[in-house]
Amino acid sequence: ANAVMNLVGPDSLPDFWNRHALDSAQLLEHAPDARTWADLGAGAGLPGVVLAVFMKPRGGHVHLIDSLQKRCRFLQSVVDALDLPATVVWSRAEAQAVKVDVV
Repeated sequence: ANAVMNLVGPDSLPDFWNRHALDSAQLLEHAPDARTWADLGAGAGLPGVVLAVFMKPRGGHVHLIDSLQKRCRFLQSVVDALDLPATVVWSRAEAQAVKVDVV
């Protein structure tokens, strides 16, 4: 999907695990009791999808909010394929009124 949608910069792909996956996952250490998160401008799903992956076995939910429909279609396909505890919202962030622990 990255080749078609340019989700992350090509220079960061060789170190994807450190630059994106681990960088996203470390957020859980900063708010270990948070169960509801919002990723505003979710784009490629970083950090939101990574957080949802780690939260799946322990409970929680991530709202993936983006204003571009094509990104939301991509995010929904990932959420569906991995059966993640996440909701994809096609909207501008300022138009949302979801209650979350962490943005």
